[in-house]
This record gives sequence, structure tokens and C-alpha cells, in this order.
Amino acid sequence: MTNLLLYQRIAQQLAEDIRRGVYQPGERVPSVRKMSSQLNVSHATVLQAYANLEDQGLIRARPQSGYYVHQTPALTAPTPDIARVERPGLVTRSSIIQQVLVESRREGVFPLGAAVPSVDYLPVRALHQQLAKVTRFHSPRAFSYMFSPGFEPLRRQVAIRMRDAGVVVDPTEVVITHGCVDALQMSLRVLTRPGDLIAAESPTYYGLLQLADLLGLKVIEIPSDPATGMSLEALQLAANQWSIKALVLTTRLSNPLGGTMPEERQKQLLRLASDFDIQIVEDDIYGELMFEQGRTKSLKAYDRLDRVIYCSSFSKTLSPGVRIGWMIAGKYQQEIQRLQTFSTHSACSVTQMGIAAYLENGGYDRHL
Repeated sequence: MTNLLLYQRIAQQLAEDIRRGVYQPGERVPSVRKMSSQLNVSHATVLQAYANLEDQGLIRARPQSGYYVHQTPALTAPTPDIARVERPGLVTRSSIIQQVLVESRREGVFPLGAAVPSVDYLPVRALHQQLAKVTRFHSPRAFSYMFSPGFEPLRRQVAIRMRDAGVVVDPTEVVITHGCVDALQMSLRVLTRPGDLIAAESPTYYGLLQLADLLGLKVIEIPSDPATGMSLEALQLAANQWSIKALVLTTRLSNPLGGTMPEERQKQLLRLASDFDIQIVEDDIYGELMFEQGRTKSLKAYDRLDRVIYCSSFSKTLSPGVRIGWMIAGKYQQEIQRLQTFSTHSACSVTQMGIAAYLENGGYDRHL
């Protein structure tokens, strides 16, 4: 601390006070005049210190009012250890995962193991109104089967929204699913056979490991970094040793690290996948939760060789209970539709129609 300039020492001390809770979020810190008097320093020195704290995101200036502790002080998150590449193996933890999910439904248990939004942030009333209108005015159709690939007006709205992800797609190329997991499992079923090897980020979403177990697939874990995404060097190393049938990953707001793969690395990933003939399944379920500033395109936006099957859903933005997702399967669409027709047919008719109406009237954009 002795090598720091005077204003830096003042800023450091006040930053420590904020982090220890001496000054709470939203609370006013001492005025420039008061701090200058207390420390016997010039106003300019205090202003420099406060500017430094503003740069750190710890305080904010309010015109004609003073300086206040930022509502959400910026903290530096610890960087997790990066996993190592191990040999492929079968998943053996599904029973534990299932037990955790069952326990999370018990009254009084807060479900920290599930990445779901608080019900306080969900447009429950608006969705209820749309679903009520559907059952009132479209009753016969709403209570009939909605066969694959799904409700056309909803597919049209999804195609429009895909432009925000950098993907230009025709509504006929969109398949509505029972959420994102349904899209992932159908993707893996058309791309693999029992005993095949898939690659996944490490750490990854536990639901993917459950799917691999269910389908009898081996998994090779590829180290992932919050700042740069999946290690392409490790992926290439694995691809040189084993035949990887599919790669499943999230390039925007990955789960659980929350990182986003930079644009250039996404393009490198596609080139690498092409070199080793690896099909990619992109799980973009958190894509619409990115802030407008700094928002990147999805991996599918850079796919020129139809190598990426895109999967997403409304579970993280509207409600996990609506169970409506979608996928863009490209050359695998007919195979996906056949698989869906003889398994689940399609998603719930009432819910598809209600969400389509919610998107059409602008409610979804206002909610986001």
C-alpha cells in the first residue's frame, strides 16, 4: 500500500469498507467536502479516489446528491480450475441426479440445483390470459393433436426471433419440441447409436449426462474456460485419438460456467468439426438472456455447411413449466420429424397456441 499514490490509498480503503459492509448498497458515502476534511487532503485528491471507485463499479455519482454505493457492487469472481482430458467413459451418476431432482421438489427446499428463474420474474398473469383466450376462442383446435413439426404461427414467430441470434431461417425449418432437453435427445438419437462417443464441455449440464446414460453413449469431457469457451486444442487432441460422433455445447452463457465463446473461436470450432466430420448440437437455451450490449451470435449463425443442430426453449425466459422448445435440424429435419411423430407427436397444442399469441402481440419482448 505504501507504493500507492495518495488517491489510490484512499480508494483502496473505501473499497475495503464497501466490501466489508461498512457502507451498504444504495447508501451514500461521505461527501467530497467531508472526506477532504477528515483526511486533510484536497478536494481534487478525493475526486480522483471516487473516480477510481466508479471505474471499479463500486460507487455511482448522482447529480446534485453525491456518491452512493452501487446496488450490486462489482466483485471479481474466482476463476475455476480447468478440467483435464480423460479417457471416454459411460455415465454412472444418473441415479444420484434423479434423487437430487426428486428431493428438490419437497416443500421448504430451495432448488439451487436447477437453473430456473424465480416465479417472481415470470409473466404468469399474461400467460394465463393468453392460454384462457386460446381455450375460449380456439377450443376445438386447442384440444386436438398438434403433429410435428408444430403450430405454424409459433414456428413463424420463432423464425423471426432467430434473427437476433444471427440465424436467417424459414418457418418451415423450425420444429417445435417438448423443451430443450427433448430437442437434445432427438438430436443425439439421430446422430448416434449405443456405444458411440460424444464430446461435451467440462463442466457441463447434468441433464446431458443423463441423456448419455439413457442412450448408452460414452462421453469424453473437453475442458472449458469461462472466458474462451471449450478448449479447441483439447478437442483436436481427443478427435485425433477417438471417433467423436457428436459434440454438444453451449457457446452463449454456458451452464454452469456462464461463459461465452468469442466469435473467432466459434469459427475455428466449425472448421475443426468439419476437418474431423463431427456433428455439433448447440444448446442455446440461455441465448436470449444476454444483454444487448456485447451480445454475440449463436454458433448456428456461422454454420455454412449445415453441421450444427440448433436447440433452445422458452424454459429460462417464460416458464420452465410450459415445456415448449424448438430446434433447427437442417439436413436431419425429416428424420427428426419421423422420430417425433412416433414418440411424442409434438408439444402441447394449447401451450403452443398461447405462446404464439404472446409473441405476436409483443408481450414477450416487453417481458424480456
